[in-house]
Amino acid sequence: MRVLGAVIAGGGSRRMEGREKAFVRLAEVPLIERVISRIAPQVEGIVINANGDAARFRALGREVLADVLDLRTPLAGLHAVLHHGQAAGFDAVLTVPSDSPLLPLNLVPRLAEAGAATGAA
Repeated sequence: MRVLGAVIAGGGSRRMEGREKAFVRLAEVPLIERVISRIAPQVEGIVINANGDAARFRALGREVLADVLDLRTPLAGLHAVLHHGQAAGFDAVLTVPSDSPLLPLNLVPRLAEAGAATGAA
C-alpha cells in the first residue's frame, strides 16, 4: 500500500503569541521536524499543507501544498492533500498536525490493522 504523509501546518496560531506552531521548538528542534522524523519511516512521501509563503518550509525539503478551496478551515487543507495524494497515485494519505511531535513510530501499521479489522480499510 502506498501511503502519503501530509503534515497540516495551516493553523492560525492564535494562542501562540504570533509564533507559528510548526516552528515552536521542543528540545531545540522545531515541532514540524519532529513530526516529519516520526512519520518518514512509515510513508512513501511527505508533503506539507500550508498557506502563505512556502519558502519558510524550504529547509525541510518537502513539497508545500496550499489550500485549493477558500474555506478558511482545516477541511481545506485536508481537501488539498487528499486531492494531491489521489492524483499522485497513493492508496492512502496519513494526515497529521504539525504540532504533534510524539506520534507513534508504528502509527501507519496500527491504523491499517484497525481499518482491516473493522472493514474500514
